[in-house]
Amino acid sequence: MTSWGSTGGRKPAINVGMIGPRGSGKTTLASVITKVLAGRGRAFARTPEELEGATRRGVYYTGPNYHVEYEGATRRYIHYDQPGALARARVAGPRQLDVGVVVVAADGPVTAGVLVESVTELRVAGVGAWLGFISKVELRAGARSLDATEAALREAMWTLGVDGDALTVIRGSARLVMEGERGALGAGAVHAYIEALERRVTIAARDPGAPLLMPIESVLSHHGQRCVVSGRIERGAMSLHQRASLLGPGGVQHPMTVAGLELLGRELTRAAAGDTLCVVTRGPHQDFVRPGTVIVARGSLELHRRVELRIDAVIRAGDEDAPDEDDDALVIPPGSLLLRVHTAAVGASLLSGGRASGAARAVELSLARPVALWPGLSAALETAGGTLLGRVTGSS
Repeated sequence: MTSWGSTGGRKPAINVGMIGPRGSGKTTLASVITKVLAGRGRAFARTPEELEGATRRGVYYTGPNYHVEYEGATRRYIHYDQPGALARARVAGPRQLDVGVVVVAADGPVTAGVLVESVTELRVAGVGAWLGFISKVELRAGARSLDATEAALREAMWTLGVDGDALTVIRGSARLVMEGERGALGAGAVHAYIEALERRVTIAARDPGAPLLMPIESVLSHHGQRCVVSGRIERGAMSLHQRASLLGPGGVQHPMTVAGLELLGRELTRAAAGDTLCVVTRGPHQDFVRPGTVIVARGSLELHRRVELRIDAVIRAGDEDAPDEDDDALVIPPGSLLLRVHTAAVGASLLSGGRASGAARAVELSLARPVALWPGLSAALETAGGTLLGRVTGSS
């Protein structure tokens, strides 16, 4: 893995969230992915036991779920376990991901009902690229049976607002990989998965020369003016000993210094856009370091109390069978709104654009407190009638 080193690697980092119903084999699949790629020097092999219960350095670093890293020819992949819906008491806003991988077992149920929570959560997080993986194929005999499972998966994704016809679906077996099978359903399935990530998943280009911006996802530890936080660098780059600012509550910019960088157990001197890592901050008091605030280059960004959104899709509450393009408008109530952007969640009230349907797919909101916003940022507006998914088009 020659691209891995003290600089954090030259290949761009892509954040992958693997979801699926309990028993679908996500953890074992993640383990064999690292095993197969370790043979090519593109991962550190991890056992299912390490991923399920260990807390060893380099496997976990935020929350209770595992994180591993592996490489393709052109990209690095930060792989997250996403069991069910994210615990919102633990994470203020949606986790920052680029790709959703939906895993279903060949012998298990494949319906919108068993996938709705996890798929919806990733859609709220702004994930627009998807892959499918049918695991445990050794438990079903015949291609026709697997064809039916794949058709059910595509239909379920359509129901949940994702283009099921465009979904690349891989078939494989982690058990066959562990038994040494190198064919299409064994190690070949892992290579097909990586090829799909490399060639069929398009991610918007990141500008490494842009000013630094990293929303804080979680605070891991704090002691006076020294805190350890985690998050993904949205744009720009971060270097050891770099001076930056923390945009805290009330819109005040607090000077800080990057005292340490760590990516899955490796200490770095520099990290780039797309990297999800731990950062040791020194300077602001711990009261100003919390999920939803952002680390930025000094003077490069301000907080805003008003935001304009372009609504792209609607997820209706309690009715996952209703398609996003339903002609009936979702009327937004005047109060009790919650806006989720990057890792922040903030109360909001409607100023204009109370119907999200047809040509009227734009809303303007007043926020309960200042929040870091920028054009093109994914946003989710939660209402009593459902969730509106869109992008920030303006703020003040």
